[in-house]
Amino acid sequence: MSRQETSRQKEQVLTSLLLERAWQRCIVWVRLMTDKHWVIAIALLTLTACQSRDIALDGTFPAPLIDKFPVAIGVYYGPDFVRYRHEEDIEQIGKVAVEAGQINVHLFDKLLPGLFTDVKRLSAPTGNTQVRAVLVPEIAEIQFSLPEQAHNELYEVWLRYNIKLQETDGKLIAQWPLTAYGKSPDGMAVFRAGGLNSAASVALRDAAASFTLSLRDVAEVQHWLEQATAPGAGNSRPPTSPVGNAPSTPAQTNAAATPVSGKAAAADDVTAPKPVTAP
Repeated sequence: MSRQETSRQKEQVLTSLLLERAWQRCIVWVRLMTDKHWVIAIALLTLTACQSRDIALDGTFPAPLIDKFPVAIGVYYGPDFVRYRHEEDIEQIGKVAVEAGQINVHLFDKLLPGLFTDVKRLSAPTGNTQVRAVLVPEIAEIQFSLPEQAHNELYEVWLRYNIKLQETDGKLIAQWPLTAYGKSPDGMAVFRAGGLNSAASVALRDAAASFTLSLRDVAEVQHWLEQATAPGAGNSRPPTSPVGNAPSTPAQTNAAATPVSGKAAAADDVTAPKPVTAP
C-alpha cells in the first residue's frame, strides 16, 4: 500500500470519528434540553431575568438650623404618599421599581420638628383640635435616569411634590408645588440601588431646603404664619409638654395625633430602613 493511500485512509478514519463525536454530542444536548429538570431550570432563569428590580430608597437628613415657628402644626401622610411606588420598564434592563414612600415620611418627620415648636402626626387630615393647621404633602411624580439610559456614569433623580396647608376643618390655606433634583457620579456602582440611593439622598436634601425656603416665599403661607405667630394670637390647642415628650393628660380629639419627634428628633440624623438591593 502506497503512502498516499495510507494517508487517505487515516483522513477518512479521523473524519468518521469527528462526525461520530459531533453526532453523539448533539444527541446528549437534545436529551438534556428535553429533560424536565433542564426545562424547569431554563424557565426559572427566564423568570428571574424578567422579574422587576425593587429598590427602596434610604438616606439621612440633618435637622434645619433655624428659629422654629411657635406654632402647633399637624402633618397627615395619605396612603398614596406612604406607599408611593414608581415603576418603569427600561430596555435591556427590565422593570425597575422604586419605593419612595417611607423615605419621604422620614424626611418630613425629621424636617418639620426643626421648623415648628410642636408637630403632631395625624391619622386624618381634619377634625383635630390640638393643632393650628395641617400640612398634607403629596408626591406628584418621581423620575430617574440610569447610566444605561443616558450613556454616562450618572444616576439622576427628579422629585415633584404638591404641598397643601389647610385648616383643621379642611379649608385650604395654601397649596404650592415643590421640585427637587439630585445626581450621583456612581455609574460604576455594583448595584443600581447604591447609585439611585445616592442621587435620591441629594434630591431629598434639596427638597428639604426648598420646603424650608417656601415657608417664607409662598405669600399665603407667610401671611398665615404672621397671623399665627402674632402677639396675642393665641393657639387653638391646649398647652402640652415640650416636643419629644407625650403630654401628661392627652386632650380629647376626633383624630388621633402622635408627636413627630422623640429620641430620633434629638439626633443629628434619622436613618431610614436599609434598601432592598437590586441585582
